[in-house]
Amino acid sequence: MDREEVAKHAGVIPAENLGAFLEYLVRSPELPKVLDVPHVTEERLQGDLVNKLPCVHLNEKGEAVIATFMVAVINNTCDLQPKRSRFVNVAPVFAFPQYRDYVIKSRGEKNAEGWLANIKNNKISKIFFVSECPGCPEGVVIFLDRISSIGFALYEQALADKRRVASFTQNGFFVFLLKITKYLARAESPAVARTAFTA
Repeated sequence: MDREEVAKHAGVIPAENLGAFLEYLVRSPELPKVLDVPHVTEERLQGDLVNKLPCVHLNEKGEAVIATFMVAVINNTCDLQPKRSRFVNVAPVFAFPQYRDYVIKSRGEKNAEGWLANIKNNKISKIFFVSECPGCPEGVVIFLDRISSIGFALYEQALADKRRVASFTQNGFFVFLLKITKYLARAESPAVARTAFTA
């Protein structure tokens, strides 16, 4: 992620933090240490990685396919408080070596090389690569195109079972917000001509 990307989507970063965050990007272009051990005093944080939670998608036949993964919590921190919501949105997370091996097997080593380089440089908007993660020293990939909703009780049980793996650092959280914004809420191209609203 470079300064130009930040400038495009910086509305999600508080003005008082923007200068220090830009300095961080200049000093640390490879985004080290954006994830750390679970936060000690805050039990519920947006972006937390949590082990063994289900994700679901509908296949081509419209059938639900459910699997259990490490996940990243997508909900805003305030919406993770008890009785705020019936659902929590999560995105599946894979250890990078596992994902790398899958890509090489499916694309072949030569064809996989460019794709994996783009993943590691965070040039693919739907996938967030994090270079270091507790328990995953070679990093993880977070699939923002596979977000699903789970019942809040499942999230509560994961917290009770101490299945939180990691929390974003402050700068890491800003990178996470920018990545989500770029994928889900970036400005539409001026070439898209929508019909004007008429009363």
